[in-house]
This record gives sequence, C-alpha cells and structure tokens, in this order.
Amino acid sequence: MPRGKLEKLINVRVVEKELASITPLVPNSRTTKSWAELICSDPSSVRAICSVKSDADAGTSAGRAYRKIFAMLVRMDKVYSIFKFIEEEVSDEELPLMQYIPPEETQGNSIQLRRKNDATRPLKCFDGWKDKSVRHFFRDQWEMVSPFFAQGEHCNVRHYQLADADILPFTYDSHDEQGSNGQGLLERGGFGEVFKVQIHPDHHKFEGKHGFGNHKFFAVKKLFSTNEAEWKSEIEILKKFSANPNIHLISLLATYEQSGHVHLFFPWADADLQTFWKSIKSTPTPGLKTARWVARQCLGIASGIVAIHKHLSNKTQSSRTGEGNGAEEVKKDSLYGRHGDIKPRNILWFKDGPDEDDMGTLVITDFGIAELNSKNSRSNKPNRYIKFSPTYCAPEAHVPGGEICRSYDIWTLGCLYLEFVTWLLGGWKLVLQFARVRQTPEKGSPRDEAKLDRFFELEIDGNKVIGANVKLEVTEFIKRLRSHPGCTLFILDFLTLIEKKLLIIETSTTSRITSMQLHAVLFGMVGKMRSDESYGTNPVPEGMYESGVPEKTEEEHMPETTAENLGPETTWDNHVLEATWNNPAPEATGNDDEPNADPCDGTNDQNQAAISPLAVQSAPNPDNRMTV
Repeated sequence: MPRGKLEKLINVRVVEKELASITPLVPNSRTTKSWAELICSDPSSVRAICSVKSDADAGTSAGRAYRKIFAMLVRMDKVYSIFKFIEEEVSDEELPLMQYIPPEETQGNSIQLRRKNDATRPLKCFDGWKDKSVRHFFRDQWEMVSPFFAQGEHCNVRHYQLADADILPFTYDSHDEQGSNGQGLLERGGFGEVFKVQIHPDHHKFEGKHGFGNHKFFAVKKLFSTNEAEWKSEIEILKKFSANPNIHLISLLATYEQSGHVHLFFPWADADLQTFWKSIKSTPTPGLKTARWVARQCLGIASGIVAIHKHLSNKTQSSRTGEGNGAEEVKKDSLYGRHGDIKPRNILWFKDGPDEDDMGTLVITDFGIAELNSKNSRSNKPNRYIKFSPTYCAPEAHVPGGEICRSYDIWTLGCLYLEFVTWLLGGWKLVLQFARVRQTPEKGSPRDEAKLDRFFELEIDGNKVIGANVKLEVTEFIKRLRSHPGCTLFILDFLTLIEKKLLIIETSTTSRITSMQLHAVLFGMVGKMRSDESYGTNPVPEGMYESGVPEKTEEEHMPETTAENLGPETTWDNHVLEATWNNPAPEATGNDDEPNADPCDGTNDQNQAAISPLAVQSAPNPDNRMTV
C-alpha cells in the first residue's frame, strides 16, 4: 500500500462515516452525531487516526497515526476495535508487531502479537480475537509497512535493517526479466549482482549527487560475501566518497539488509563505458564537440582518482582541557586510497549529466576491491593478496614480489585512456581490432595456451618470470593511431602522455606519473582546447612524427588556464587546481610528512622527481605542440 494512496483512502470524512456506521457497537454508545462530535474534539480519536507521519523519516511526527491500523481493521470488519488500539497507544509507529508463541500451558490464544521493543507485555487490544484473525492481522500489516528510503543530511548514507517479511516498494525489478533480452537483465560479478529497480515515488527521497541520474530507476547491488569485514570495507569506502562533491565518483544512496544479505542503492546509469562504445555510440561523430567531451571526461575520471588517492576525511576526536572539560575538535585525516579495478565496465555513463555538450557524464564505480589506508598503514600490498582484471591489470600483479600501490591505478587508466582514444578515432570496430591485436600467448608458454589481451607481456626465463614489458603490439598500435588521418594535436599529446607516463614498467629508476600530475596535465590540455579550437580539430602536420618519435623535443608554452573557464564539472577542486598551477610540485622526497609525498612505499617514490603540471618554455612554438 503506497503511502500516498493510503492517505487518500483514509481521511477524516471516511473515518467519521465508518465510525458512524458502527456506533451502536462501540462502548458507551451515543447517537452518531454526538459520537462524531466527541471524536472530532478528541486528539486521540479521528484527528489522531488521520495525523500524517513525516515523510522525511526523521523520527518525528505530528502525533500518533492510526491510518494503517484503521485500514486493516476495515478490511477485517473490526472497525470497532480501533479505540482499543488508541487506548493502548498501539499506533502505526509500532508496526510491524512481532509474533509471540506463548508456552503450551498458557491459557488463551496460541499466537500473540507484541511490540518489537517490548516483547514481554501482552497487548490487550487483541483480547477476544481468534487465532485466525490475529494471523490475518500479522500477515496484512506487511502490506502497510513497506519501507521508505532516504538519504541523510549532507549525503550521509543510511542503513535500513529489514525483516524477511518486509515488502520492498519496487514497482519494477529486473529479476522478473531473467532469461529475456531486456535492458534490465541481471548482472553478476565476483563480488555481487546488480539489478535494476523502480521504487514507488512515495517510498523514497533519493536525489543523487548534483541531482543527475534517473530518479525513476535505481541500481541495487546485492553483495555475495558473507565475510562481514569485506562488505563493510566496501560500504565504508563508498560512504566516504558519497559525500565528496566530485560528480565523477558514484554516490551510494542507502543500504539495507534483508534475509542475511546486504544491498546497496545507487543511481541507475544508462550504460557503462564499454556498452556506450559498443551500442550507444559505436561510431563517434568527428569534430570538436566529441574531442572536447572525451578530454573533459578523461579529466573528470582523473579527478576522481585524485580524490581516491588523496582522500581527506573529517574525524572528530575528544580531548580534555586543563579544566577537565571535554572538547571536540575536527581534524582532517589523510587516507591514501586505491581503486584497484579501473576498466570500461567500471565507468558508468549518465546521459543526463551536467556536461555542456549534452553528451553525458562518466562516473567511476565498483569499489569492491578498493582500499583506503592511513599513511602509517600504507597503500601497497603484496600482489598475492589482490584480485585483478585479466585485461587491465598492471605488470606488478604478475611479477614475483610485486607490490600493488596507487600507481596500479595509473596503469589501468593508461589502458582505459588508450582504448578511449582508439574509440575516438575508429569507433567500436577499431576497439575490437585493438583487442585482437593484443591477444598473444605468453613468451615461453605452450602454443595451445589461451591468448591474453592484456597490455604487457612477461619476460620468462625457463619457468621463471623475471620481468615484464609493454607489448610490442601495443606500441605499434599507438604508432598506428598517431598516423591515423583523424589524429589531431590533442590526440597526439594524449597518446604521448599515455605511452610515456602511464603505461610504464616501473623499476627502481622509472615511475609512472602520479594522479595529481596526470590531472594537472589533462587540465592544461582541456584548457588549451577551449582557448584554441584547432588543438582539438586540426590534423597533425605531415612529418611531425617519424616512426612515432617526436622530431622536436621542445616543451610547449601552454596558455594560462583557470578552473572558471573549464565548466562546472571542474570547479569542485578549484583550490587544488589553482595551487597546482601556481605552485608546481617540488621534487618528491619519499617523506610521508610532506604534502606531495606518495605513501606507495619503495625506491620508486624516492627516485621520481615530480614533474610540473605543464612544462613552460618562453621560446616560440611553431608546431603548436605540447611535450609531456
């Protein structure tokens, strides 16, 4: 029974009419008129029956409500019992009542209903009822108490503990379409299953981050794990980022537990990025609009990774002053995170996002294997403890002794970005070609071994893995993209960034770019395209590159760019962007106490000098190029 429908059906006029029809059966019977006058003047009668509980679900109401109980009594032809419920203050707020089976030697009903917060005290309002009627009341009450879901203040995530008998307010559930080819097919993964639902509008108050997303449909993720520590870890990470204003991070709306399984509510996306490439826009429209959208969305994804890698959370701690009084102070606690599974299927596309070109917004999702750690616990883990995506995993996942840290996300971003550029130049057809090109067996492995489409290959000496290299097929494909007729100066710079700073085999002297540095470079590229449209439209001049190697190595002077002229999706982080532009990062020292230190421990960090966001040189640049 939807809330709104109940309020329309059970109103003061209807209640007066129903009570008038059974007045002779009510104790202290009066004429219909005098009884109605008494009820209307008594706040515990008709007015109380029809008082409306707050839809905000904030724990307060305008008085005790009895609409649901009255409706059930009408259905059971027991309207005369309403005053017993009112006298005992068994209101709608007490529902659902719990079953109580008394001992066999106890006289009276074989089944009783009691308050869930006071199971020791019998309820007199059911005195004289037959067991069958008590069971009907217990059964019917679940139709009246379908839960109401809402976000807390400041996007705080609420958790709802539901009984097995609770009827979810779903008017559509994609479980009903299993086996069909409908859009709402159930999806399964290693950590859970995701299905599509429609929640009755009277039973939710979800808005989502910045208001975008389909407010009619929602995604529900049912977690498979019975390990409480595992699912709590994912939920806690999602909670932290749901309050983050970055629109490129998915918002967890609420959680509920029912029948032993935890469920998570998310905004329903129109597609993931792979589906977008394959089915929605298999052939991109050439031109500035598409190039600008790709650049901005890649910048947005990078901003989301920065938020994960450099998350700041508020912690309220209690301390004692000299007078012995407790004082609360809010401190910023740095948590260094790692997503761990960046791939096209984990990037969602919302078609109604706040993109100025109306091409939608990309959002990072699936934090099932993500981690947040303090600077003391570090973010690096031995690779034997980490689960990976076969295609997009980084080399350190397979090299003996490899450790997984935040730079793992940089490699996976490089894979994602390279496929994004491939789609931009040749659509889904070229993306498939690239995947087939990468399908090669490991060196030294049997010929009949399954071919792998990952972006690197292992160096094997006998049966021992001694290292890894970027696949030659990947390097050659990048050269092919550089010579593509549609390759622009923007794409050329993007490919150089991917090849030289992201898809890097890390050693003691070579490291990948950090997420902050990546964000700064992409920020400059987006700004350049905004100030100079030819950067995103003009093809690369013939002869600029020979065999994929720059003929010239001078660094380009980039025009000054501010967050204000990049559009609303970047203004969330103005203070970081301005600080990055005006104060290039100093050389990294490997010291966690310094703001630019990377807690991904090891010699890599100490040998990596932080590059400035954009290398600036005063010399003229006739080729209109940027060198990363």
